[in-house]
Amino acid sequence: MKLGTWMRLKGISADVMGPAIGTTAASVRRYVAGTRQPEWRIVREIFRFTGGEVTANDFLTTDNSEDERPPRPNRQASACAA
Repeated sequence: MKLGTWMRLKGISADVMGPAIGTTAASVRRYVAGTRQPEWRIVREIFRFTGGEVTANDFLTTDNSEDERPPRPNRQASACAA
């Protein structure tokens, strides 16, 4: 289960969860938004805090967009070719 879903179902705010798992409310909001990945120690604390309902796998994405981007051109090679 995703962290944000669990928090909504349980009525837990980031302000409560952050200190309970050893981080800030701002970090929890970033984990929920997907703009930041928690460190392993925080993942363990999330697992414990949620009674195992949110796991490390729940932070993995299926979005491969970064992996599928074309390689960036080598600027030095471009400059040499000119």
